[in-house]
Amino acid sequence: MKKFAGMLSLLTAAVMLLGIAAMPAAAESGSCGENLIWSFENGVLTVSGEGGMTDYYSTSPGNMPPWIELPVTSIIVEEGVTSLGVNAFAYFKEGDSVVSISLPASLTEIGRGALGGRLGVISVDEGNEVFKIVGDCLIKNGSQIVLGCDTSVIPTDGSILSIGYDAFSNCGGLTEIVLPDGIVTIADRAFADCKNLVSVTLPEGLKCIGQEAFAGCYNLNSINLPDGLETIMYYAFSGCDSLESVTVPASVKADSAYPFGYSARTTLKVYAFSFAHRSAEYFNYSFEIIGTIGDFDDDGEITVSDALTALRIAAKLVEPDEDALVTGDLDFDGRITVDDALTLLRIAVGLVR
Repeated sequence: MKKFAGMLSLLTAAVMLLGIAAMPAAAESGSCGENLIWSFENGVLTVSGEGGMTDYYSTSPGNMPPWIELPVTSIIVEEGVTSLGVNAFAYFKEGDSVVSISLPASLTEIGRGALGGRLGVISVDEGNEVFKIVGDCLIKNGSQIVLGCDTSVIPTDGSILSIGYDAFSNCGGLTEIVLPDGIVTIADRAFADCKNLVSVTLPEGLKCIGQEAFAGCYNLNSINLPDGLETIMYYAFSGCDSLESVTVPASVKADSAYPFGYSARTTLKVYAFSFAHRSAEYFNYSFEIIGTIGDFDDDGEITVSDALTALRIAAKLVEPDEDALVTGDLDFDGRITVDDALTLLRIAVGLVR
């Protein structure tokens, strides 16, 4: 009898457990901004209210998106929401099962990493005046690529001025990139960890390559750094182990710590006395001298004649073209001055190496 009663109790418990398992998951909700709330039910995460979302700068307890543990399949951001917080939908602990993200007309800001690279599942309300999807690119204000993918076609009409933070990172299908004219800035991590990227063509007019912009692109073996480029931020090409050599234009006048990583395998082709030359020596990079900054007459050395040319430009007796300005601006202040001419004279007479 006792044995039967025990079996009955086990059977009852099993039925109860099955019943609980069969019940639909209860909706969950909370705050995600001063005037925003979120709710989750049946796989759908909905953000509603008025104003901007909280930023989530790390995955440490207390600063993680509150929905990070949930099995989200669809995200609906309702009209009235004006911004998505940093890392808002970057990832979910249960894995990425998101198949759609709907963005409203009211949205004007998207925080870094907020969309987690899911361009293929994003739709933007047609009334949104800030964000549009064109050629498989999410574009802000008609000029910045916020998010791209393997099939993106960047507009070539000169309207795009910058490639945004993390825009194409981890795009495993990218093998070749040709960026169109008009782009001035490549932001931090824009093409980071594109494992199959082999070749990159950068446009004339590009001024800045951001931090870790191409970091981790270990198959990259060809890239041009255009004349006029001014800044290469730190670790921009860290981990680009297949890049055997790259020519750094004399126009580069600022870079940060270890732009090619700590143990770069890349040989830098630089101009003597240029900023890149000094950096290569400082960071102990392999380098090859391909010319001399300050060598106006291209005779392979700095002479008194070069110093006099710089002095004439400084005195406004001669109007320099862009090439001359790059050649003679030894202190990288954007102009040729008497100080530049005096530096060239010291080099010419052997007072400066």
